[in-house]
Amino acid sequence: MTRFIKLMSIVLFGLVLLVGCQNGTEKFTVTFYDDMGSVLKTEQVAKGKSAVAPEAPVIPNTAEFSYEFTGWNKDFSAVTGDLKVYPTYKMEINKYTYTFLDHDGTMLKQQTTYYGTPIVAPKLQERDALEGYRYDFVSWGKEVSTLQEDITFQAEYRLVRYYTVSVYGPDFEEVINTITVDEGMLPPIPREPKLEREKGLYYDFLGWFSDPVAGEQFDFTQPLEENVAIYPRYEVKPFALKGKIVSFLGDSITTFYSPDSPLNSSFQGQYEYYYPNPNTDVKFFFQTWWATALSLTETTMGLNNSRGGAKVYNEGDEGDITAGMNYSRIHDLGVNGKPDIIVIYMGTNDYVTTVTASNFEFAYRTMLNRIYEVYPNVDVFVCTIQSPGSGYQPAFRTRWMQFNDIIREVANDYELPIIDFSATLTDENHGNNTSDALHPNVSGMTLLGIEAANTIKQYYGIE
Repeated sequence: MTRFIKLMSIVLFGLVLLVGCQNGTEKFTVTFYDDMGSVLKTEQVAKGKSAVAPEAPVIPNTAEFSYEFTGWNKDFSAVTGDLKVYPTYKMEINKYTYTFLDHDGTMLKQQTTYYGTPIVAPKLQERDALEGYRYDFVSWGKEVSTLQEDITFQAEYRLVRYYTVSVYGPDFEEVINTITVDEGMLPPIPREPKLEREKGLYYDFLGWFSDPVAGEQFDFTQPLEENVAIYPRYEVKPFALKGKIVSFLGDSITTFYSPDSPLNSSFQGQYEYYYPNPNTDVKFFFQTWWATALSLTETTMGLNNSRGGAKVYNEGDEGDITAGMNYSRIHDLGVNGKPDIIVIYMGTNDYVTTVTASNFEFAYRTMLNRIYEVYPNVDVFVCTIQSPGSGYQPAFRTRWMQFNDIIREVANDYELPIIDFSATLTDENHGNNTSDALHPNVSGMTLLGIEAANTIKQYYGIE
């Protein structure tokens, strides 16, 4: 009996221990990780108890970002199951200050803003210097375009000695331009000034001189050593049309090319021409209107800068090099010598396309302005556009008349002589003098050439 009682006591004690373990000692695994997923700590925590967090992991700050530990992503104060706990952070973009100082330390600009912000330099005021000197800005000392740290820039300058060239006009009284030339540099040669000329006289520009009357021709091949004044000088002669250089600016009506011809039209060294053409009887250069005009006036060809399809107006986004208003075409007019006369016969391809009247007028005026910019003392003759014939499309006939009115108006504003081709090839004689609606045949070319020659000779008072 006593033995049985002892055995039962042992069993009951074991049961008490077992129940105690089940109710109070159940444990869970709590694992703490860093921001990269590496284990910082693993802990066995009894149910309902709190885990003990490790020391908060620190993310190193960078130039761009700062990181502040804000806690853990899960509550581990009363654990009821296995937990994976990660740290949380507040991330901020760092701010820095950039400062701009003038050469003397004067603050010009200061701004505090975020990393990576573009640094914008202030505008500099011109720095005072003694007469004949100037300060040229060189740099801010550092080539940094975006903010990455606190940074200070200071303006750096270079002291430059310079001289002036006072360019006088033909009256020798008015300074029409002042050119600044740095020490050691060659002075540029100014353009020939615009001259008010008397009819019947020819003014041959001799160059720039150091004195209005006496003195030597100014030497532009030597660096300046002092301020100078220069004056234009001319040789005045009785005007003679014979031998004067004439350049033409035109479209297909003014083209001609034959390898055996002594005179041809060209466009940027290329030959893009309509004449001679199987559909017309114009087979030789001397049958063209421009060659006829040269012959009757005893003038010399400069360049016949003509191209089929060319308009006055520039419609290209990056510049239509075929347009009459294009600088390259205007400069090419002088490749064989500075022209005394420029004859413009263009506009047909403008009115038969979509060029508006306002754009045509703008282009025509721009073309003339650029011609006078390059050749200030050239005589320009403008041609009205010949009739397309009474049977031509009514809409285009209306535009033809409108564009001719624009040419006349512009010529009047610029005081230019007009070669009136619209009164030369008319509705009445159009059929006999053209090979199609637009291109003259030999008889038409002859009429145009005679009209051009007569207008040129009348302008200069030559019978």
